[in-house]
Amino acid sequence: MDLESIKFLNDFAIAPLKIDATILMNLDIKEGFKRTKVRYGAKEVFDRFESQNIVFHQNVMSGFLQIAENEHDRIAVIDASGTIGDIHKKIMEALNELLR
Repeated sequence: MDLESIKFLNDFAIAPLKIDATILMNLDIKEGFKRTKVRYGAKEVFDRFESQNIVFHQNVMSGFLQIAENEHDRIAVIDASGTIGDIHKKIMEALNELLR
């Protein structure tokens, strides 16, 4: 999915609002799938989005990272590979920065 498509879908989803702060949790796609399996157990319960192939997810994440780079004043990218506690701390720190 190209950047313009991502922007279009994002604008469509939130229009006419402008979000003040966004947290983009960056996680290796394969690790994300592992976490999904842990969450749902042995059953592979994937929605339409999760059922897409890895290239799709890489392209979407690449697009979101480009948007974050262009809008760094309102989007914080955090490493989501840590524990829940680590991620929570990073989110709170990022929100404190973005909402100053």
